[in-house]
Amino acid sequence: MVQPSDFTGRGTPARPTTFEWMGLALLGGLLWVLIAYSTAVPKDRFWVSMRWTARWSFAWFFLASWSAALGVLFGPRFRPFAARAREFGLAFASAHVVHVALVAIMLYGATTPFAREPLILFGIGVGVVYVMALITLSARLRAILGPQGWRAFRIVGIEYINYAYYWDFRGRTFHKGAINFLIYAPFLVLTMAGPVVRAAAFIKAAMLKRARAHGIAHNHPAIPSLMVDDDTVRG
Repeated sequence: MVQPSDFTGRGTPARPTTFEWMGLALLGGLLWVLIAYSTAVPKDRFWVSMRWTARWSFAWFFLASWSAALGVLFGPRFRPFAARAREFGLAFASAHVVHVALVAIMLYGATTPFAREPLILFGIGVGVVYVMALITLSARLRAILGPQGWRAFRIVGIEYINYAYYWDFRGRTFHKGAINFLIYAPFLVLTMAGPVVRAAAFIKAAMLKRARAHGIAHNHPAIPSLMVDDDTVRG
């Protein structure tokens, strides 16, 4: 287990708690709604709020799902981010509450049936987000799943959420005009690159563990876990 003192040399530093990260992410989402309603024209306020809160949520998902992989691939420079991946993941779940609430309001007020495919895709995604958050916060649930079961669920869950974002950003990038292309193309690229980066980190971590088992990599720093966990550097 990598200790905070490994990064500072002075013992455990003061840093935000898990629930402070979650509160920051939630308040940030609410702030984006307030800004949208303060700046957008009345007919666009709700839709601007939905777009901005979706991007805000994705920023936290990006931090949660990339940080440990970058720590494995590029070493100590990214290790402090990897050490906070659990907080980033729970902050993502917290930030996403605002966007999910807006979607619920939209569905409640809809006068025509909503398309079934995106509704199922994103409904499952929302469920995965909050089941993962619940298990992350519950040592008892993690014990029931066991280390291998929890790890497998994390991998599948993260890649499913990534796919849901990819599906959404792909449509917005190529079917909504030039402005949307410029706005959403970077997000689309990140969703396409994410699985590749995590796979590369997984392979490198496996190679380093094998080398260490054969006594080759004695001096290599501790390898962070690639997913959320309470007892390792998380990602």
